[in-house]
Amino acid sequence: MRKNQSLEGTNGMIRQYVGIFVGLLAGVLVIWAGVAVSFQMFPPPADLELTNREAMLEYINSLPFTALLITLFAHAFGALVAAFVCETITRSNWVAGWLLIGVLCLGGGIANLLMVPKPAWFAVVDLMLYVPAACVGGKTAAHLFSSKSAAGVSG
Repeated sequence: MRKNQSLEGTNGMIRQYVGIFVGLLAGVLVIWAGVAVSFQMFPPPADLELTNREAMLEYINSLPFTALLITLFAHAFGALVAAFVCETITRSNWVAGWLLIGVLCLGGGIANLLMVPKPAWFAVVDLMLYVPAACVGGKTAAHLFSSKSAAGVSG
């Protein structure tokens, strides 16, 4: 009996690692897709040097508000999807996992802001969205799966 309990613990831990990895992968794909949509709708000038910080800042400051909103939405939705996928895999109401996803996404957001200049208002709003969005995604998945399992038990 003790051996089985240990195996369940190991499987749970593996599910957590897989949940974090697959969740982050899904979140990054969502963010990438959202940013790609923004670039499609508002393409940068052909001669823009992506390594020139001043040129990038000038380009970003010339973007319409809608382009920046799309990017904000992509970042927040990516964190939400990442935690949703993590919870879908772990199915354990693992709040620490949602928070870890949110913090890792926040770290990615900070790195992005350091590499690609953005307006100050964007930076503030962007950094405030990752952790709450991840918590919403994880909680939504937990609620969906607890409702389905409760319905399966009573039905």
